[in-house]
Amino acid sequence: MSKLSTALGNIVAALLVVGVLYGGYLIVRTKQLNEDATEYAEKAIRATVDPWNSTEFVKRAAPEILRQGGDKFMPELFAWYSALGKLKAIEKPIGRVGTGAFPGTAIMGAWADFSARAEFEAGPAEIGLILKRTGDTWQIANFDIRTEAFARMKQPPSRDGDQPSTK
Repeated sequence: MSKLSTALGNIVAALLVVGVLYGGYLIVRTKQLNEDATEYAEKAIRATVDPWNSTEFVKRAAPEILRQGGDKFMPELFAWYSALGKLKAIEKPIGRVGTGAFPGTAIMGAWADFSARAEFEAGPAEIGLILKRTGDTWQIANFDIRTEAFARMKQPPSRDGDQPSTK
């Protein structure tokens, strides 16, 4: 009986050591992903909005987001965004990094969800950014801007084709 108890005790101790080591690895890896994603988000937002540049956005975008609306949609969307004017100030993006499925999307693996407060010539805005990890780099999976200034502007371009929405 004592040999069985010793063997079970050793197994439990080994499992605890492995669990602690793996937990430590996850903490370090998550911290590293968070720092990396925050830096990427900061650079991607600045490159995209200062000045407004759909080409810089396309360089960083996931293929799924580029398929929405065709080739002409991004330049039209950024022409619409540019009505906000020049970027006057932006705060550091705040967000979280996770692994697994991102809630409400088809994103699997490492992901990051950020928002940054910005001030444009047309007024304050909140920039939202969802990133997905592909290999060793991040890609923009979703980009949105929320601002009251849009209420004073014409309708945004439609993803349904080349013509702006008339709704």
